[in-house]
Amino acid sequence: TNTAIGEYRTDNENGEDDDDNYGAFVDRLNVNGGYGDISASARLDAARFFEPPEEAFENQFRLERVNTRYSLDDWVFEAGDFYNQYGQGLVLSVRKLDEAGSDIAIRGGHLRYEGDAHSVDVVAGVANSANMDSISQHAVEDAMDVLTGVSYEFAPSDSLRVGTYGLYNQPEERILDTTDYTLNTGVYMDFPSLAEWLILYVEFAVQQKVLADVPKPGSAAYVNSELRFGDFAV
Repeated sequence: TNTAIGEYRTDNENGEDDDDNYGAFVDRLNVNGGYGDISASARLDAARFFEPPEEAFENQFRLERVNTRYSLDDWVFEAGDFYNQYGQGLVLSVRKLDEAGSDIAIRGGHLRYEGDAHSVDVVAGVANSANMDSISQHAVEDAMDVLTGVSYEFAPSDSLRVGTYGLYNQPEERILDTTDYTLNTGVYMDFPSLAEWLILYVEFAVQQKVLADVPKPGSAAYVNSELRFGDFAV
């Protein structure tokens, strides 16, 4: 599939003069294929600007996304660019967000085992940003932050899922000549059908961030509950 967009932007009257009166041609080519248990995909992004107001607009032509996936019974292995999330995303939520113009993937390896009651997920790679913000159309540099994580989930029945995870994040950008990093761990419990009228999800995570050799602990909690009364839900 291919999508090509040509446009001319006039003054949007936002008080800034760095995003007005220029032309743009943006093209995105997606190629997907598969054979048996193997599938592959690639995305080529291209952009050409005409009379851009500043240097933040950059003509581009690059292989932005590439992925190879192999499935074998309960095992799945991915190499290249992929998205992933642990729990409800308190510590890891790498997803494409069209509404925010954000497209960040993990470039590396992804191994997942999903059995009848147990599942394990392992990721290792670096953050790979799409190199053009889809809203401002400004050029975006690759973050290249290191991401390594593992999660385990136990689902003894359809009405209960219990999981735990750990994530190590080392940013490429540093304040001083030190090794900055963030270590996150968390647990969650999901009751998708605790009762016919009740759904409950609880997640808790703790964090140890080291910035310029200074440790900074943190914690977060997420609770979601839904009550159903016939045709109504709260």
